[in-house]
Amino acid sequence: HAATAQNIMALRPLAALLQAIDITGDSLQSQHSVLPTVQRTLFQALVQGLESNEILDNNIQATALSPDGLMVAAAIFQGGNERVQFFDRSNHNIATIPDKIPATQGVAPIAFSPRGDLLAMGGRGVRVWNVQKQTLQGPFVGTGMPGKAAPENVTTLAVRFTPDGDLLLAGDSDGMLRIWTLDGKLAASIHADDGPRPAAPGQEGAAKTYGATWQTGRVRAVAAEHGPNGEIFVVTGGDDGFVKQWQLKGPTATLVHKLDGSPGQISCVAMKLRAGKLVIASGASSGAVWIWTDGHGGAPYYFVKAVNAIAISPKDELVAAAGADVSVRFFDSRGEEIAPA
Repeated sequence: HAATAQNIMALRPLAALLQAIDITGDSLQSQHSVLPTVQRTLFQALVQGLESNEILDNNIQATALSPDGLMVAAAIFQGGNERVQFFDRSNHNIATIPDKIPATQGVAPIAFSPRGDLLAMGGRGVRVWNVQKQTLQGPFVGTGMPGKAAPENVTTLAVRFTPDGDLLLAGDSDGMLRIWTLDGKLAASIHADDGPRPAAPGQEGAAKTYGATWQTGRVRAVAAEHGPNGEIFVVTGGDDGFVKQWQLKGPTATLVHKLDGSPGQISCVAMKLRAGKLVIASGASSGAVWIWTDGHGGAPYYFVKAVNAIAISPKDELVAAAGADVSVRFFDSRGEEIAPA
């Protein structure tokens, strides 16, 4: 399988990357480790994909994999506009959202619904594309905090559906987490980020490097998962360096855990229910990777550069993190790195 990915890498980098991800999962499942040849193939596929920018030589802003694993959506910038295209696992373009959205409004980030029938898009307002009906709804607008309207210049930096697919979560640039119904009504809003914290003694350089100048923080990452009793939990991360776990109860949300994911801004979060416990993982602009189980975690692991993406395996407690240094590393739920065999 690794040889097949190597053979098609030069001509079809995206297809090679998808195959490399598959064989990485197979290696972990069968060998309980990532074989050196598999790790090299995954790394080479990542580099080749970044260098080739394969899809029509355009700037790819974000990607999302459908729940059944058969389709990839890509938010693409071209000629002052952004659009979303859909590809099958052989890298054939199978559909395109026809509406061209000005780059000033944007479409990234993007996320599929749990059933794969909807695709949420961020940017200036939240939009929802019905994959089956080929219709676009939005942008959604509404009220944020009581008496505070969401201004037109607010940008949605993270989108995620709740596990039941009934609500849409939007992490916004004004520090709010807005929760929308699928027909565009604002169900709730949470003040989820307070902005960069003052530097601790001896960390002034880190605050200068990874901090920001705005007064209100940005919600940069959102994840959602069912709890052990069927409740819905949401995790947010942003400029203040905290990972916050919320429990949704109708139109309200209760803060359950406030976890320190610093230094740096939180750039990505993930959450999965494992053996009756919630495993939460986060990545930061400083390169820090934190992993908690029911709110408890150990010391962070540090990448050389920022952490761009993080994911928890749907089958076990394996955590994968991708860094800006073009590396992918794997961890167990205790935060211990899993080295290749």
